Amino acid sequence: MINEPNFSLEPTYLFEGFKHPEVKALYDFLVKMAINLDATPEMAVSVVHAALMFEMNLASISLGLSPVNIMDAYEPPYSLIPIKTLQSILPYLDWLEYINGLLSTDHSVNESEIILVREKSYFMQLGLILRKTDHVVICDYLILRTIKYSIPFLPDKFLLMHSALQTNKSKRAYSSDNLSFLKSESREEQCLSIIPQLFPIIIGALYARQYSNLDSKSKATEIFESIKREFLHGLQHIIWLDETTRTKNINKLKSTQFYIGYPEQLMDDELLIKYYEKLEIHP
Repeated sequence: MINEPNFSLEPTYLFEGFKHPEVKALYDFLVKMAINLDATPEMAVSVVHAALMFEMNLASISLGLSPVNIMDAYEPPYSLIPIKTLQSILPYLDWLEYINGLLSTDHSVNESEIILVREKSYFMQLGLILRKTDHVVICDYLILRTIKYSIPFLPDKFLLMHSALQTNKSKRAYSSDNLSFLKSESREEQCLSIIPQLFPIIIGALYARQYSNLDSKSKATEIFESIKREFLHGLQHIIWLDETTRTKNINKLKSTQFYIGYPEQLMDDELLIKYYEKLEIHP
């Protein structure tokens, strides 16, 4: 599926431009961040201003405020089309290469693959904006977004700057004077919150081995099997059920699966090693 992007702020805020306090706060934050990455103040102001203007243009078509959006107001919100057709409608990007680039190395699709396209009018307008926007501005925008999402991995001063942006929204104020009074997550806390997202299976295995009780699982399994047997016995001997209904209910009962505690696979070292055998971590 291809869909509209997630913006730095609500599209309605971006559409109002720099007069909106949230946009102004984001602008100030990005300028400070660029300066801390050794950009000159003049360059930081120029780059951030152009990048945010580009995102404002994207927000305007996301809100359906362009002529194409208005004309397509009564079209379905999504379309199912082959990549080949998508390429002919939206030729400004090599869609097959792009989609295959997003997939793992073990998978690929061809141009006959059906793609779900949300808000087709957005992508029609996107091509017009991309053509009239300097490639340098687009690159700067992508780099700023990448840096913003990489803040948890940057030095502490960037964490404090971002914390200030988040905690001072009500005041709409942002200055370096109050950075020392702000509390942000420690590196250890950040790691503990990120690792389960990246490695849910191995973290689940560690947790299960530490806290699961195999005896309790065995007893719960016995209870379930006993209930299942009694229920089956009842279905087989109830006199007011017709045979068709009886057969359907018995088949449904027999196909019922139950899950108690944690999957046994989490206790299998060989299976976990095989799952992660291609994992490479570069410090």
